[in-house]
Amino acid sequence: MKILNPKLLEKYIAVEKDSKVKIKLLCLNTIYNGMKVVDAADTFKVPRRTIYDWYHYWNEDGYDGLAPTKQTGRPSKLTPREFQELKQIGITSSYWTIFFRFLCCF
Repeated sequence: MKILNPKLLEKYIAVEKDSKVKIKLLCLNTIYNGMKVVDAADTFKVPRRTIYDWYHYWNEDGYDGLAPTKQTGRPSKLTPREFQELKQIGITSSYWTIFFRFLCCF
């Protein structure tokens, strides 16, 4: 595997604060320094496919390719208007639990 910009990789390793990104950088650096992908997968406890993905992301987009992206999760089934109506019901109704009232206040 040919890793592009190995000097830049080492620079980011020295200053990176995010542990998840640092693991990706360290893994790629060990591969650049001669470790086989199979051995790196065992060492870093990740699947080989993940390492190949990190390799591709680094060579395509550099650091930005390894940086975490926001994961939005499951979209709401309620519209904002429906959520406000439900929130209002929870606040004014005596049948709702205190826990539900607490959650609706946010």
